Amino acid sequence: MTKLPGFYFTGYKNPLITPTSLTSSAQVVQIMQYYWDTHPGSKDSFDYRAGAFNSTDGIPKQMLYVKLTKNCTTEQREFLANGIRGMFTDQKTVFTDTVQLINNLNSSMEVFNLFMALIALISLTLVFFLLLVSTRQNVRENIWEYGVLRSMGFTKA
Repeated sequence: MTKLPGFYFTGYKNPLITPTSLTSSAQVVQIMQYYWDTHPGSKDSFDYRAGAFNSTDGIPKQMLYVKLTKNCTTEQREFLANGIRGMFTDQKTVFTDTVQLINNLNSSMEVFNLFMALIALISLTLVFFLLLVSTRQNVRENIWEYGVLRSMGFTKA
């Protein structure tokens, strides 16, 4: 890897305050060296925190993104994913297959939409029958009222 996007590859938890930039590994080392020269105590703190990690060129990295071609098959993607997972040495490292996550999310959304459609159909049926019963009862009451008024002697006119 020769280029590091500073927005994604950072040792800090909140990279949102820094702008996105493409920087070579040598330039990142120069920036870190400049910071250590201007803040002498920061080098010792950095060595204490990042000393246990195996980092390329002395640059700590939090994430690695691998972009595959669009015509990559599922078998090829799984083969590469298993190869990367085989390099993990601890349980803290997480591998995320974005394509698989999107597929799982889409299938979950389809099931959820089907469930919601079923609930909507049941609710619509219940509401229809409640409306039908209510309207029928209202018409019966009005017919009864008209009958009472006619029995009292009121005419249509």
